[in-house]
Amino acid sequence: MFNKRKNKHHQQQSLDISQLLNELSSLSSGKIAYIDENSEEAIVINKILKQKNEQIQHQFILMNELLQFITQMDFVKDMLSDISVQKDSVESVTINSEEMAHAIEDVSNYVQTSLITTNEAVLLSNNCFGTITDSFNYIDQSFHETTKVQNKMEKVVNDTKEIDSLVSIINEVAEQTNLLALNASIEAARAGDSGRGFAVVADEIKKLAENTKQSASYIKNKVNSLRHEIDMSSDTINTAMKIFDEGKKHINESIQSINKMEKSLQGIGFSMENISSNIEEQTAATEDITSRINEINVKTQILNKECFRTGQGFYDISTKVNDMRLKSLNWIVDAKEDKMIENCITDHLLWRWKVYNMILGYVSIDSNQVGEHTSCRLHKWMESKKAINSNYIHLIEKLDTPHKTLHEQAKNAIIEYNRGNITKAEYYLKEMDITSKDIINILRQIKDNN
Repeated sequence: MFNKRKNKHHQQQSLDISQLLNELSSLSSGKIAYIDENSEEAIVINKILKQKNEQIQHQFILMNELLQFITQMDFVKDMLSDISVQKDSVESVTINSEEMAHAIEDVSNYVQTSLITTNEAVLLSNNCFGTITDSFNYIDQSFHETTKVQNKMEKVVNDTKEIDSLVSIINEVAEQTNLLALNASIEAARAGDSGRGFAVVADEIKKLAENTKQSASYIKNKVNSLRHEIDMSSDTINTAMKIFDEGKKHINESIQSINKMEKSLQGIGFSMENISSNIEEQTAATEDITSRINEINVKTQILNKECFRTGQGFYDISTKVNDMRLKSLNWIVDAKEDKMIENCITDHLLWRWKVYNMILGYVSIDSNQVGEHTSCRLHKWMESKKAINSNYIHLIEKLDTPHKTLHEQAKNAIIEYNRGNITKAEYYLKEMDITSKDIINILRQIKDNN
């Protein structure tokens, strides 16, 4: 009999364990939440399941909060935008600095060439100054020689005046001799034959006097002609002397100008040397700055890539956390209303987050992935709550329009981005921000009224 009781108890125990295993199998498949048994084992298991459910809900809440925090990290886009602008600016500065370095190098070469040219000009001006000075000395010597000639010509003129006096004296002597010859001829005629020889001498003296007179007249004419030529030459020399004198003044002024020009060229040469020295220093400094800017440019490029990877990391983390959240959601039993509202808020913040990261280039999305708002978890939840709680039906109905609008805006943003119209996609993203705030505000009101 005892054995029969023992066997019966053993059979009952085997039945309970078998039923518990079936219940646990149903539990693992998600068909039930707790074991519908009053046995001690079932009570213990249900207690453990309740603790696990509470832990899963707590983790679910934390993941919702984490996702809501991550999806509002808009500074990533601003950070990438700022670093992109900074990258472009540094690239522009790098290009400009390199162009400036080349320009300074060109200026340096130009200054060196100008310095050589200036030194050559100074040397040439010195040579010209020497040549002009020699020319001036030659002209001055010619001036003095011409003065001597003029003085000699004046002396010749004075000498011709003496010749005129001598010619006059000769003419007077010839006149007197002619007169004496005439008187001798008269006296010889009176003497007759005895005076014939004397008449011949008197006639010869008369001829001599005539020839002397003619020679004196010829000399006088030549002297007058010479004097006339000398006067003309003297006038020409005087004119030339005046021209020489004016030329001498101009030459003196030219020499003074050349002296000033020489000093100016020397000053320019010194300035060019200083400029050349300064440009060499500036060239070295510019090359150093260009090198540093190039280094900054490389670092900025690296920083830009790292920022992009950081943004990609944020999105990848959010994706993994969302996967964990959705898995946790499948295991939650008896979720509270406020937690499900927060879950709906997270769902729609995630769609806005996906579009945001799509524009940043972290994810590719097809517009068909958005789906209609009627197939959304939020819409299904709204429909289920209309029949259960009439306290916030008006809020649920109020939620329908912005909910539908948000789905349309997300779809439009994806379509425009895939077309390459980034500006239009960013416009729809901003519209999604506004619509998301309206949805969240209504859901918060539902949560407060719950």
